[in-house]
Amino acid sequence: MAESNNSLVALKHHLATSGVNGTSLALRKESLAKTKEENILLLDISGSMADVLQSGQRRVDILWNLVQQMRGKNIPFRICIFNESTEWCEPTECPQPYSSTNLGGALQFLANNCSGLHQVTLITDGLPDNPDYALSEAQKLGCPINVLYVGPDDQEYNSLYAKAFCANLALASQGKYASNSLNSEILQLTANNDLRLMLTEGQGKGQINL
Repeated sequence: MAESNNSLVALKHHLATSGVNGTSLALRKESLAKTKEENILLLDISGSMADVLQSGQRRVDILWNLVQQMRGKNIPFRICIFNESTEWCEPTECPQPYSSTNLGGALQFLANNCSGLHQVTLITDGLPDNPDYALSEAQKLGCPINVLYVGPDDQEYNSLYAKAFCANLALASQGKYASNSLNSEILQLTANNDLRLMLTEGQGKGQINL
């Protein structure tokens, strides 16, 4: 009976820590820690991130809550925030959105300030100021860039163009792509899962399918 109970406990632990493709999240976190790989979450805090969504919350507040949840799961990653400029950020107080979306400058910042980049996970709600510059810097980075697009989910030209750019950026860098408007609790749970998958098992081009 004791052996049976031990097997059941082991199975529950496996199910609780399993990521995509059956790979253990615990083993993935241990691997990142041992090799000191740079696993970066790059968060857009341009002015539009202050937009209020259907839930009555600002987009940035929802996303900051997701970041805190990832920290609570002890997933190893560094946080970098950007608008017109770029800086490292500690997960304490939610940053205040303002200004423009200099994604190219943010990727250049990472190239200049990181060694041994494993992957970058970008959260953004629209087009960068200079898409060509951003794509050029993404190619120079030499690692997968996962992209979680959290902008408007409508058929307006700007939204479609922004989503297409984000999907192409992920594809070109062998990263993962997901789109989420964050407009309901269920969608926010989906975004949480997308982000967890990106930060732990993000490599491999394509769309995340849940």
